[in-house]
Amino acid sequence: VPEVWRFYDALYRRHIPVDFIPADAPADTLAAYPLVLCPVLYMMQGSTAENLTAYVRQGGTLVTGYMSGMADGNDTIYTGGYPGPLREVCGLWLDERDALPPDESRALSVGGESGYTCGLLCDLICPEGAEVKAQYESGFYAGTAAVTVNRYGQGQAWYFGTKPDSVAFDRLMDEVVRGSGARPLIDEPTPLEITCREKDGKRLWFVLNFTTGSQPVPQALTGLPDLLSGKI
Repeated sequence: VPEVWRFYDALYRRHIPVDFIPADAPADTLAAYPLVLCPVLYMMQGSTAENLTAYVRQGGTLVTGYMSGMADGNDTIYTGGYPGPLREVCGLWLDERDALPPDESRALSVGGESGYTCGLLCDLICPEGAEVKAQYESGFYAGTAAVTVNRYGQGQAWYFGTKPDSVAFDRLMDEVVRGSGARPLIDEPTPLEITCREKDGKRLWFVLNFTTGSQPVPQALTGLPDLLSGKI
């Protein structure tokens, strides 16, 4: 659950609305989204893999990673290399996996820049067409891929083979979002929660403050009537 929350939070902080849909959602359902996140998708039931592959082929952006594509709907482990049925769309297979103690980390570089770390798990990725976005810089797997993206059909599939530190994770997620075409509700930074609903051609904005102090209304929303007070 914390890993799922981490990816959700990355979009929440960027004011990108998120829906939770079934893992086995059909391809036509997935097609409505520019970006689909499937972290820690250990069990692949039914036509999940086929639907995700078709989604990417048709132009979608998929994000998955460690502990994904390991077992079928009966919890039977896939043979032939992880991530199992996602191997082709991700453009890689895993040679091994290093599980780290909670108090250990490994050095990580992102886009050729050092100074980052990662932890929890370190997949030893063997790219099969995937582009390397981050590399390990310590441990016996130093110099090998840690995070990749694979161009497949008209779309792309990202694979996070480890848990990057928060700065590295944000940098990578910025690139994921840009490449997917997902758009935030507002572009300006704010700690406020912003939600928008549309009905009868009108947009209703919900602005919620969960911080401990007052916050200014985003510039993009100034001048709109407050439906609670009636004031502008």
